[in-house]
Amino acid sequence: MLKRRRKIRLVPIDLDFFQKKGRIRIQPKFVLVAFGDTIKFREWEDGYLVSSWESWKFIERLYMEFARLRNGSVFLKPLADGFMAVKELASSPKTRVIQATEFLRRCYRLIQSINRLLKGIADPPPRGFRIRVVAGWVGRLEVVQSRRSLRRQVDFTGKPVSFAFTLLQVEPQKACVCSQNVKAMVEGIGNNSKRVSGKDLQWLWEFGVEGGRVVFTSGQKISLKPKR
Repeated sequence: MLKRRRKIRLVPIDLDFFQKKGRIRIQPKFVLVAFGDTIKFREWEDGYLVSSWESWKFIERLYMEFARLRNGSVFLKPLADGFMAVKELASSPKTRVIQATEFLRRCYRLIQSINRLLKGIADPPPRGFRIRVVAGWVGRLEVVQSRRSLRRQVDFTGKPVSFAFTLLQVEPQKACVCSQNVKAMVEGIGNNSKRVSGKDLQWLWEFGVEGGRVVFTSGQKISLKPKR
């Protein structure tokens, strides 16, 4: 009789663990890193018509929406009015195409869902939600624990993480943006498992979903200089 495969859940590392000087294992992983946040959230929260209770309830509902992005191996960490998500990719190029395409679909659908949520927020609501996606090699920090545990305490660090976070301030009104190597991966072009360099970020692409297909805004170069 076949054994049922146990479902492993990835959760953030508790900072108390570091104070206890526990053991950490660091492994290189090729991943998609996404950061998302609410556009003009602070301005909305500071509005005189918005109570603390309304702000807290909005964040609660927002976190419930984030669960749509979580799918088995997707690591998801809420951050104030946004999140950090990491999808570890397979070694097979064909499988990576499928994984990257599905991840971008989920990002796009999440934004649609959050924008519907924002329509019910007190006037004037936050201006929307944005997500930035980058591919590259990162270091996965994992707590050494029993193999029987169904929870893996992990976190991720590296240049792709920093790049994806920085891109939130580039063309801030655009909802879905990814780096050149993510676009190439979805289209099955070239070797996208190399280290991320500045060249990968010279071209950034808006993406969306049409008829179930991930589509990119063609020929648009986005400035890397943050707009103030």
